[in-house]
Amino acid sequence: MLKWILAYFGFQLILFLILLLVARKKDRRLHLEQAEEVPDGCIPTREISRDPSTGQIVTVYYDPATGKRYYRQEAAESKRGTLSFHLRK
Repeated sequence: MLKWILAYFGFQLILFLILLLVARKKDRRLHLEQAEEVPDGCIPTREISRDPSTGQIVTVYYDPATGKRYYRQEAAESKRGTLSFHLRK
């Protein structure tokens, strides 16, 4: 009986680790699309938010040719007024 219980919990642990790795791989925030330089042809969207972990302001850019979105961290002081303006709307 103890063998089955240990096998069950071992399976649950392995499944949890696999799902954790898949979630980390699929998480868009961790992709290389978050860069300092935004590719040519991208247009800024109205999406501006503050990253709760770093406190930095993140602006979303959209590339109409490919449909990809790029997330660029801005300097906290440069967009402070813009952020509060967008959040009030």
